[in-house]
Amino acid sequence: MGRLHEAARGETLGRITLSIEFIVQPIGPAGDLIHLPLRITGGTVTSFGADNNVVCGTDFVSMYADGRLAHDGRFAAGGGEGAVLFRYGGFSAAGVDAYDALLDGLAPPRSSSELVVCTASASAPWRFLNRRPLVGIGTMDLSAGAFEFILRTLGP
Repeated sequence: MGRLHEAARGETLGRITLSIEFIVQPIGPAGDLIHLPLRITGGTVTSFGADNNVVCGTDFVSMYADGRLAHDGRFAAGGGEGAVLFRYGGFSAAGVDAYDALLDGLAPPRSSSELVVCTASASAPWRFLNRRPLVGIGTMDLSAGAFEFILRTLGP
């Protein structure tokens, strides 16, 4: 962890707060991998001076035996500025003991997250970000049902 955080020296675009829950019980283990399908049940995208409500989404998380959580998520948000689709991928670092704890029925602890984020929107002000790489830096806390990150541009 840390390489994306170092690269995200650009402009801060806003804060994303997601409410998350397990869709089903964790699936696995399959070798050194457990699958954690998560439902994004709501949340807020605060950016450009306005709040947009998160409508729905999913994050198909895979947990490795070393405690890394790999994210593959999408969610839609809408509000006064129009609708926007967010896609993200990256990692959270839950720690080595989190894998065994998950097998024992315990949610992984609060963990730091680094994500690559892409948007798709036909409405301003989101449209200019459609082909621009973004970074999300934050934390995921499955036991609290929360995933929060700051959305930033790459570069100086």
